[in-house]
Amino acid sequence: MSALYGTYARSNLAFERGEGVRLYAQDGTEYLDFHAGVAVNALGHGDPHMVAALKAAAEGDMAGVLGYSDEPLVSMDYKEDPLYAGDFLYLFAGDSGSFEHMLVVSRVDEDGRAYAVTNLKTPEGMVISEAMLYDPNKPGIGQFYEWTNRANDALGRTGYGGYWLWRLKTPLP
Repeated sequence: MSALYGTYARSNLAFERGEGVRLYAQDGTEYLDFHAGVAVNALGHGDPHMVAALKAAAEGDMAGVLGYSDEPLVSMDYKEDPLYAGDFLYLFAGDSGSFEHMLVVSRVDEDGRAYAVTNLKTPEGMVISEAMLYDPNKPGIGQFYEWTNRANDALGRTGYGGYWLWRLKTPLP
């Protein structure tokens, strides 16, 4: 009896590694990863920043749940409590019809705007793109506000139920 559940047909194709959006088979054949299931984060395979963050977490450099809020994302004061590159956020749905989401802050620019590479539902379909999460100098601007705007039901909503924040003890470069 197989330990694998028979949900999907099996293939003789086996991958040995992934780099960015590419997968490499055992025979050296290169493939674009158009599938990228829910377990593959939006940064692709083997992103050096993500690898460094996960390695640091595995070595005990993770501060654990640093912050928690049960308030919607839009109620946060990002000037007072900014996010940092490498922060892991778990966003809670908070109501029916919305979804839960996990993301990593990929960078923060010189004006304090936080960004993440994430999947976004657009009128043209799903895309993977870098999104500005918020602008601390312009409240109401950014993806956090789009995700909590009830007018965007068709594009997906999240963050009504608050978030968990994990932060590395040693910041990413």
